[in-house]
Amino acid sequence: MSQVMDRSVSFDRSQIILTAGTTSAIEILSFYLAYLGSVFLVPSPYNPE
Repeated sequence: MSQVMDRSVSFDRSQIILTAGTTSAIEILSFYLAYLGSVFLVPSPYNPE
């Protein structure tokens, strides 16, 4: 983190995604990594927000 604060790490702002929490981040990653028509198995109990 100190490297980011010192600006010694560079990144493209268009490739950064901020989410409201881990559930949102996992959902976005799932859609990004899945192929069209893929199926996800979600163990229960699962508590959607």
